[in-house]
Amino acid sequence: MSYRAPQLNQYEFPLDPKQLQVAIKKASDFNDDVRDVRDLMSYLERMLSCIPKLSRHKLRRTSHISSANWDIVPLDDKDESATELANQAEVRLRTIIKQYTRKYTEGELFGLSLQRLVWDETKAGRVPRIEYSYKPYEMERNFNYPQNMAILAGVENGKFRREKIPEELKQNYLVQVADYPEPGGILRTVIYPAFMINLSQQEWSQYIQFLKGIIQAKVKLGASPEDKAAAMEAVKDAVKNKASVTSELVEFTWERMNNENAGNAFDTFLQSCYELLEIAITNTSMMATDKDRNALTVLERGEEDLAREMRFDYEILINEQLLRHDYYMNVDKSKYGIELPYEFKMTQKLKQDKVANANIILQAIGLGLPFTIKTWNEKTGIPLAGEPDSIITTQFTNDLTKALDNEN
Repeated sequence: MSYRAPQLNQYEFPLDPKQLQVAIKKASDFNDDVRDVRDLMSYLERMLSCIPKLSRHKLRRTSHISSANWDIVPLDDKDESATELANQAEVRLRTIIKQYTRKYTEGELFGLSLQRLVWDETKAGRVPRIEYSYKPYEMERNFNYPQNMAILAGVENGKFRREKIPEELKQNYLVQVADYPEPGGILRTVIYPAFMINLSQQEWSQYIQFLKGIIQAKVKLGASPEDKAAAMEAVKDAVKNKASVTSELVEFTWERMNNENAGNAFDTFLQSCYELLEIAITNTSMMATDKDRNALTVLERGEEDLAREMRFDYEILINEQLLRHDYYMNVDKSKYGIELPYEFKMTQKLKQDKVANANIILQAIGLGLPFTIKTWNEKTGIPLAGEPDSIITTQFTNDLTKALDNEN
């Protein structure tokens, strides 16, 4: 029996917490016959599309990988045969490595990903391409199955049916299983803040409608039931057509029902939820204010460390699976052995927003925090003369500001 995701309105995330509780409970059961991650994964997939900040995180994570240069290099650069094999592998794998970037990012967010490959015969050898990418609700992490991955095949005779990745065909699959204690990966950790964001935004849109007030029809004493009914129709007509015709027995007034200043509480709550998302996804808050003394550290940790960690994990995954699959399909092991003589390496250094760094340092100096000339030159790329270990004093601030203006 095929699985159908829970029916929700377009762009809607569950508004009933009981829906989430039931889905989480089913997904977390230790019994294979009871556990069902499909509803939870469906909600997480919808959540990623209906919370713009989460969509932005996905794009940001993807760019950390896709913006980097990479090479397949021999372990011994003096080994000519290994160099030639590395060059051939790079030709065969360049397209799929580019395609796989987005799938890898989704695997990071959902906690797992699975792609089925086919190998096409070409002049360069057998070249892999992604034949099918499994949806988050079509697979689950399961330590009782090879590579800790089970393919969900629906319900049969009242029991959940799972399929394993065939050991003899493992070169046809790219498997990614993140190390999270519960199903759902990173998105699972932010499901309740995301739920509150979506719920609050729905309620806020209704609140905004009431801010402008309502039209109230006052029926004068002595009006007949027919006049009262006509007054109700007149109100509906006024709301719909912005105009209405009534008798002299009906008077319209405009009544305000809410205090517009109450929106401050909503904004504060929403920002708190967004900050929880940031902390869970980047391991630190990226919402530091301009006066935050840790702003520079936050900037570096939130971007550089995240990108460095992702690229390291990506290298491991490509080396342990895709390169080995390609080696198995294309190289004569009796001649070159079973160990790969080359490896996948990401070579591009992480980029920094040097203008943003300069602004942060200037604000920190204004607060009296010590920054050396060496730090300024490294973080901004705007040369400042003087001893590298000298502390920048406030008397340099105007010169630095002018230099920054020239950069802009």
